[in-house]
Amino acid sequence: MLHFKYNYDKCVRSKGIDCRNCVSNCLMKILSIKQNKVEITNIDECIFCLNCQGACIVDGSVIQIWDDQKPALTPVLITTKSREKK
Repeated sequence: MLHFKYNYDKCVRSKGIDCRNCVSNCLMKILSIKQNKVEITNIDECIFCLNCQGACIVDGSVIQIWDDQKPALTPVLITTKSREKK
C-alpha cells in the first residue's frame, strides 16, 4: 500500500514562492495545489516513480511516498521530453 506525506513547512510554497515542480513532473498527473498545498488526488494511480521527490527544489523530504511492500528507493527525475541529438 502506498502512502503520501507532504511537509508544507519545508516547501518553498510556505515562503510565498509559487513552485509547482512536483505537480508538473508527476507522470500520472495526480498531484495538485489546493489552498497553497500539494495534494495527491488519487494515490491508487501513483506508479511510485518518485518524480515529485526528484523535482523538488528543496530536497526529497518535502514529499514522501513509500510503499509498505517495497524497499525505499532513491528519487530520480524522469522526463517525458526526448533528448536532442548533438
